Amino acid sequence: MYSIVGSGFGLYGYLPALVRLDKNNHIVLPQKYREKILSRKELKGFDRDILWASSSEEALKKTTDLIMAVPPSAQYSIVKKIVKESNIETINLEKPIAPSAELSEDLLDFLDFHEIKYVIGYSFFYLNLQDKFDYLIDREEDIYWNWEFMAHHFSMNLDNWKRYHDVGGGVLRFYGIHMIALLSALGYDNVAHSILTQDNINEPYLWKASFSGAGIPLCNISLNCKSKNNIFDVSNDSLGTVISSRDPFDLITEDVKDLDNRVPILRKIIDKSSYRQYKLKSLYRDINKLWKKVEEITKIMKTC
Repeated sequence: MYSIVGSGFGLYGYLPALVRLDKNNHIVLPQKYREKILSRKELKGFDRDILWASSSEEALKKTTDLIMAVPPSAQYSIVKKIVKESNIETINLEKPIAPSAELSEDLLDFLDFHEIKYVIGYSFFYLNLQDKFDYLIDREEDIYWNWEFMAHHFSMNLDNWKRYHDVGGGVLRFYGIHMIALLSALGYDNVAHSILTQDNINEPYLWKASFSGAGIPLCNISLNCKSKNNIFDVSNDSLGTVISSRDPFDLITEDVKDLDNRVPILRKIIDKSSYRQYKLKSLYRDINKLWKKVEEITKIMKTC
């Protein structure tokens, strides 16, 4: 029995993914989410697939599989409370799993101690990027990875957690963690340099870094979440651009009609048949170690 904590991305992202993964999935949600589901035309048809509980506590009593879709600080505290007070067996965590690499390591330790199975939503693993990166790595030349876009919180001037570094937001912790995760999986385990640029304290928007690993070429990344451009490119000098898109999730080709275009990725993330826990746990540890190394050497610059 699945339940979801989070009435935003949890409902418009993970709920359709659960139903599309398996029509026989049993989903129990607290009644307080129902109005939001019925108010959105792309979601109201899922009402018939949900068992409604009177409260979040009642929903959790019936749940063995949990999907978290809340801010990192809330995820960190809620997961610890739920594991201690419920019969949860598996948890799907959003990234970053906590506001900092240190707290993320603590949460991983906690989950392993309580023998909870878990998967983390590192979406870039499911965009079929690995083969092209492997091709570039085999060329033994420096790799350049450039990602530019205008984050919603900047374009709409929203005062939410996603813009603030210290709570798990900002260009590095909220967006850059995707790049760190993929690079770690490709064998990168060291950071040559890392620089954050911000206009306002605690609101970094530009991240530049270089990553290295044994026997593989340097990978130089530039990530700007306050750009007027929409670019997602990976290249080297001899081959030129080998991955090019306006947005990483434009690489998803499956038609989901009116649903969020990330639903196919979320379906893969929550599909238990597609992953091996012992491999994932080792990978997640390596990702967190690399993230920690990034944070330890990162310098912060303020624009003039």
